[in-house]
Amino acid sequence: MKGLKELAAYALVGCLALGLAACGTAKQEIGEDYSYVNDISGMEPDPIYPGAWVIPGFKDVDQYDSFVIEDVEVVKIGEGVDPEDAARISAYFRDAVKAKLTEGGYTMVDAPQGDSMVIKLYITGLEQPGGEAANVATSLMIGMSTSVGAVTVEGAFIDGQSGEIQAVVADSRRGSYMNSSPWSNWQDVEDSMDDWADELAQSFDDIYERAGKKVQ
Repeated sequence: MKGLKELAAYALVGCLALGLAACGTAKQEIGEDYSYVNDISGMEPDPIYPGAWVIPGFKDVDQYDSFVIEDVEVVKIGEGVDPEDAARISAYFRDAVKAKLTEGGYTMVDAPQGDSMVIKLYITGLEQPGGEAANVATSLMIGMSTSVGAVTVEGAFIDGQSGEIQAVVADSRRGSYMNSSPWSNWQDVEDSMDDWADELAQSFDDIYERAGKKVQ
């Protein structure tokens, strides 16, 4: 969708010396071997940004008057990841997206009604950060977290009436930077979720602006 593909395109800025990223997560390109959860056959790849696909003649965000955020589906987690942690992260992701869109003035509903868009999110890869005891000790001495977590997500944007997927986007990020909560190994992952939620809301705003419309 116009703007939805930007979900995979916004670059996080700010870096520190010694190759450490500051106040953000490191974006990774989706590899050619990535297997989409959703069927993208018949879709057109975005000519600029990898990982984004749209159907010909798609119905854009500004043509919907309400939005449904379904529960996030955890598709794949890495070795050693506690399923309870994965469930917590998936709930955090859904809540972050819903909160940001609500904050932006978008109407959230629990089930499709009228002209609703359904947003289905997936965690298709979740790697446990490496926050072992030695790293924690180092973190306390130098004031930064050395733990690293990686997460890959996919989003499907679905017409609520027809059930037809309008767009599919996938993105991946790895955290490795100054961590505001060194004792929380999942802070990197949660920050990635917050970033995606911010970018999704901003992309919606951009679509409305280009269409010359205001959020209802």
